[in-house]
Amino acid sequence: MGSREEEAIFGPELPDDATIQTRVRDALAWEDRLRDAVIRVRVVNTQVILEGWVHTEEQKRLAEERADSVWGVGRVVNDLVVRGGGGQREVTTGS
Repeated sequence: MGSREEEAIFGPELPDDATIQTRVRDALAWEDRLRDAVIRVRVVNTQVILEGWVHTEEQKRLAEERADSVWGVGRVVNDLVVRGGGGQREVTTGS
């Protein structure tokens, strides 16, 4: 795969897990409503796993929606915990 002819027939090649992870992290970081959430992003075979905590159910849902909107994401597993309160923004990656 990779030739223009193959791409025209089969579509563009899906991004790898590292690229998906970077794009999901960027999507979450740009979302102002998640500014005080602590979210770790892991990706395994295009499956995105969100871990950490947020303050509201709305933030939990929003994080999942933003992650799912990234091209190449096969599935989102939302393991975020709703805590309530306030804090500082931190988006990290897992190893």
